Formats: sequence, C-alpha cells, structure tokens
Amino acid sequence: MPIRQALISTITAAVLSLSALPLSAYPALSLSAAPGSFGRDHGVYVGEGKILDLESTRQLTLREGVWTLQFSPSGEKIAFVTSLEDHGEKFLAIKIVDTWRHEPEIQTLVKQPWQTGAGESQKTFELEILGWAGDDRYVLFHRLTYSAQSGQQISSSIERVDLSSGSREPQPILTDPNESEPGEVSWDYAWSPSHDRLLIGKKLSPSNDGGSSHYVRYFLCDPAAAQARTLKVDPVDTVLGWMDDARLTIARGMNTETPAFQSYDLATGVASASTRPSWMGMMSDPELSASHHWAPKKTDPKDPALQLDIVTHHLASSRGDDTAEASMIWIRRTTAGKKFSAFPVGVVPGNDFPEASWSPTGKAVAFVAHGDIFLANLAKRSATALEKQSVGEKMSCEEEKHLAASNLKQIALGILQYAQDNDEHFPAAANLEKTIYPYLKTISLFTLDGSRFVYHAPADLAMASMDEPAQTVLGEMELPCAHIVLYADGHVMIVDK
Repeated sequence: MPIRQALISTITAAVLSLSALPLSAYPALSLSAAPGSFGRDHGVYVGEGKILDLESTRQLTLREGVWTLQFSPSGEKIAFVTSLEDHGEKFLAIKIVDTWRHEPEIQTLVKQPWQTGAGESQKTFELEILGWAGDDRYVLFHRLTYSAQSGQQISSSIERVDLSSGSREPQPILTDPNESEPGEVSWDYAWSPSHDRLLIGKKLSPSNDGGSSHYVRYFLCDPAAAQARTLKVDPVDTVLGWMDDARLTIARGMNTETPAFQSYDLATGVASASTRPSWMGMMSDPELSASHHWAPKKTDPKDPALQLDIVTHHLASSRGDDTAEASMIWIRRTTAGKKFSAFPVGVVPGNDFPEASWSPTGKAVAFVAHGDIFLANLAKRSATALEKQSVGEKMSCEEEKHLAASNLKQIALGILQYAQDNDEHFPAAANLEKTIYPYLKTISLFTLDGSRFVYHAPADLAMASMDEPAQTVLGEMELPCAHIVLYADGHVMIVDK
C-alpha cells in the first residue's frame, strides 16, 4: 500500500454549515444528481412520526493522515491507520480515538517503520486493521512484510492489542512466513456472527506457474485466547464464510456448474450436506463472505433501509466566478418515500474520494476528509406537524388545528402585505390564491388534510371602512375537531368542537 501524503484543510465550518441549508443552497447539485428527493427541512423520515437528523459535527483528529478507520463494537472508539514522520523517518501507525470526549484523546497502539534494511535486504511494511473483539477490548491487525526489491510478500503476522492491559504491547496470534513458497499472496477475513472469532483465508498464486493456479489455507483465530489454529479443509473445498457461530459453509467444486454445499462443524471437523447460502449470489471466484472486514459500513446497522451515499459536487469559489471539486456525504432512505428521504452530513473539498462509515449503534457517521476523522452525531426527533403532512402521515387533532392556525396566520400576513401595497384595499375573493401568491410563495397553506380555507371578505374591502378590524372575519377553515377563524387585524382564533 503506497504512502499517501495527507492534505490538511480546515473544513469544519463547511461541514457544519451544510446541515442548516435548504436544497436550493446547493446550486451545483441538481435533484437528478442527488441520491433522493428533499423537503426544505433536513433529516430523513424514518416512520412512526420520527425524523433522523444531524445533531452536530466535530473533528476528532488533527493532521493525522488517516487511511482507513473502524468503529469499536460500542461505537465509543475508532481505530485508524495513519502515516507519520519522526526525525526524517517514515512510520506507519495504528491509533485509537475516543468519540465521546469533548476533547478527543488519541492513543498510539502500534508504530512500525515503513522501511527497514538496505539494498537487497530492504523490506517495506503494511498495517491493516482487522477489527475489534471482546466488547472494545481487543484490536486485531495484520502486519505484512514485503521485499522492497521484488514487491513479493515475505511474511505476515496477525496480532492483537489488549486495551485492558497496562502495557498494550501487540501480541502475535498467527505468524505465517512465506519464504519457502514464493508467489503472490492475498488474504481474506470474515468475523463470526458474534464477532468473537476470526476466519482467515490465505490465497497463494505460485510464481513458478505464471499465477495460473492457487491454493488456500484457512486459519481460525480466537482473539480472547490470543491463539490460532489451522483448519483441516480438503484442498478441493472452498470456505465461503460463516453459517453460524459454530459452523462454516463450504462449497466443493466451486468452479463447476453444480457445486455441492456443506456445513462444516468447527467442534467436530465433520462436514454434512447443506444448501446454497442465500447471500452468496452468483459468485464465480468467491472470497470469504464479509471478507472486506474493515470496509466502511454503508447501511445503518440498526436500520438497513438507511444508506450512506457519496456524490460528486462543486463548491462555489469565494470570488463567485469559479467552482472547486468536492464530495458530499448523504444519508438516504432506500425504501419508498418522496419527502425527507435524504440529507447531507458532510462535504469534503478536493479530489480525494472520502471514506464514510456508520457507527455500530447507528447514532453517528464517521468520515475521513483530507486525512482527518470527522464525526457526525445523529439523533431521532419527533416529526413536526408540517413534516407529517408532507409525508402523508395522519396528524393528531392538536397537531392539525395548530398547523391550520399557523397556515392562516401566514395567509393573513400575505393579505395585509397586499393591502399595504394597494392603498389599504384587501384582495377580492376571486383568485385570492393567485393574487397573494407573491407574498406567500406557496399555495399549500390554503388546504389541510381535505379542509380548505374559505375567504369571506366582501368586494372592495378597505381598512378605512372597518370600525373594528379585530371583530371582522376575513375567512375560516373547518376541521373535523376545530373551527379556525381569521380576522382582519391578522389574529387567528381556534374554536374547539
């Protein structure tokens, strides 16, 4: 993995400002390019009168050069891989940062020189986070060693860091030298459903046959015991992943038209006939299921209908005569819905495509922007009456009558502004909506759940002709549970039935 230089940029203000802007504030992002349709209020409508909204966004690291990140099971910590330079020497490091502290605390777990040796003996290294286990206790990672001359993998080591220990020294779980079997090596990983054991597949394409064939070895790691064992799997079998915490799914004759599927019992080592796993799809060259263990989660673990999307965007320059490339991170609801189905959680200026991941709790989204981690905290709130109306949800009587009163007050403001511009004369009843539309910008105020505003003002009504505007009725709306009356001075009265 090549060393990437982190581009440091202060983007917190841009991230925070996005959360408060309506869709019209994004001139370069059209509805056709956006991942969903929107209302003016941000947040995703998730049903049962709830809106998922952005609570806050804050920066967790500063000039760390983050490559990849992974939440702990509780969502309270994030492990990340970074590069750093110390006295002119380049290092790789795995660090963790707390997400809940007001002033985030960063701790270094592993620090590895990027290169060692010289000449033909020179080696390069790579660190890869494999995940968390033991309820935030263990961080597992893969330390890989390569020949700087040939680029071939020399050895690898699966290690753990016990965060509950005082020393936090990495402990090897599985060491796998590769000197005796040169070739191209790749690794796959899959955690058990309970996340307490890690299945590892080592695929070797020997260099002496042009890479046309390969074989796989499988290992089972127990992070709590800091142990690993080799699984006795027939060379003609392909391990596809976990069936449950005690069994694996195996395919025999994977490259044939009719592979035979088996359930492999880890306790006894006995395989029995099984059916094709539903999640497998149409894989032609399968890796372990969930093999990209550190890959950011794109769907909310608590609500799979909520998805993270990243779309390209252009930011207007300060001069207003040019734009800059950027990416926007959205939360989108994939199920049916038109209003309040997506909203932005962050913007990342520049050409680098950002990485974003859900917290395991579904209460936050972390994303990497120019080498630093930002955390967008999410919260569910009750939908307002207007939001319920927009998505077609039934409102309560209290919500309905107060929304109607609010609508009539806005209508009153439009009528009074029209009168002010027209020699104190009120608009005629004919074409009222069209007449005062320039003052309202929406005609949705005139109807509510089948009820309609009725305008009673006589023709050529003027301010000067009214002795008591507060007693003069301009119009009304009849609801199932209340009668809403609008008066000429602009006040509204709710009469319960």
